[in-house]
Amino acid sequence: MPESSILITGVNGMIGFALARRLAAEDRRVVGMDRVLPPDGDLNCPVVTAELSDPHRLHWTIRHYGVDRIVHCGAYSGPMLQRDNPFQMLETNVVGTMHVVEAARVAGLRRVVFLSSIVAYGPQPMDRAVPESACLLADEPYGASKVCGEAILRAYSARHGLAGVALRVTAVYGPRRTTDCLIRLMIRNGFAGVTTHVPYGAAWRRQYVNVEDVVSAIVAALDRKNLPQAAYNISGGINPTLEEVAKAVAAAVPEAHVEFGSEAHPFDQPIGPLDIAAAKRDLGYVPRVSLVDGIAAYAAWLKANGGSRESKGGR
Repeated sequence: MPESSILITGVNGMIGFALARRLAAEDRRVVGMDRVLPPDGDLNCPVVTAELSDPHRLHWTIRHYGVDRIVHCGAYSGPMLQRDNPFQMLETNVVGTMHVVEAARVAGLRRVVFLSSIVAYGPQPMDRAVPESACLLADEPYGASKVCGEAILRAYSARHGLAGVALRVTAVYGPRRTTDCLIRLMIRNGFAGVTTHVPYGAAWRRQYVNVEDVVSAIVAALDRKNLPQAAYNISGGINPTLEEVAKAVAAAVPEAHVEFGSEAHPFDQPIGPLDIAAAKRDLGYVPRVSLVDGIAAYAAWLKANGGSRESKGGR
């Protein structure tokens, strides 16, 4: 019987990749799964090529590698994706989560950690904190897929004894992000000496969190037993304006210059700061990476990995 291991779906993504490296550095046995393999040598763990729609490959991986816990990061990762194909978004995210959770049930696994999103809350009052008990009012396909995923996990936990927990994560930034990112856009344009034009207002707030803080929350959720809640808010503990974000970028990249317009952001929803008191209490989660330090580290990584100009808008 092989030594037990942790399966990370979506291991080639920003969060899954960073998590795999953290766990491997702690000498934990990890196996990754993704539809696209990471570059050779980037991860010190086996990676299985598979689609979330292939349950047989998933069951085989769990048996072959002695998996006892799963972190489910694999999915379309953001409301900016598949806007013209909502069915594909929902089919991949919801059915894929069903396959993961059912495989965990069949194998009798110890825990499933599901990466949910702040977007599951939908529009919320901006003048008060949002606890996990707030109603999930997602009103677009990506948020709906996360609400469905949480409901699936909760049902399996209640009826089949699966130890599942969802982490509702705010906007994540950091190395290897490939989807739209306003922070990355500002940094890369700064490197290129190009002004970043943001059509929406400088006073708009966005709750950023560094990928390393998200990884710390996941590791805690993997290890803590008998968690009293089915879901936890995970944020950077901050709710900066976009002007404050631009100033943090300028501190790391002095050439960065940002001009703001007055339009409302077409994709962001109004929502107050997430209350992370429960995560602090039950997971021991405290965000460690400040916005200034996180952006500086991200800028250094981008510079080392080719900080060229981007022309499209970012989140």
